[in-house]
Amino acid sequence: MKTILKLTTVLVFTVTASFANSSETSLKFNKESLIDSVSITKGDEVLKPYFRVAKEKLFVNFLNLDKSKVVIKIYDEEYRVVFSETVTEEMIIEKAFNFESAYAGNYRVVVSDTSKSYSENFVVD
Repeated sequence: MKTILKLTTVLVFTVTASFANSSETSLKFNKESLIDSVSITKGDEVLKPYFRVAKEKLFVNFLNLDKSKVVIKIYDEEYRVVFSETVTEEMIIEKAFNFESAYAGNYRVVVSDTSKSYSENFVVD
């Protein structure tokens, strides 16, 4: 029994060692090939506002790196402006809106900077 156990151990060790020495299972790190496979592209990153609805509250975050004029408007389902604010000279715009006492219905928040407008729809029950 001990002889079978020794032979099995030697066989497992030999097979493991042969796999470790074969070129198929070894990993080689080639710094030059890694660098050749990386490409860097230059482009403008689009910064979009982040909208989060939690129960009857709406949170708006917007990174305004150039500190340009940003207009925030909220419309009800009949396209009436229920809130409007113009923010200037702020890099980080954070707003929280509480709709707990608002009329039930569909609303839309629109965030507009000098180049684009972004919107999010939400429902108040």
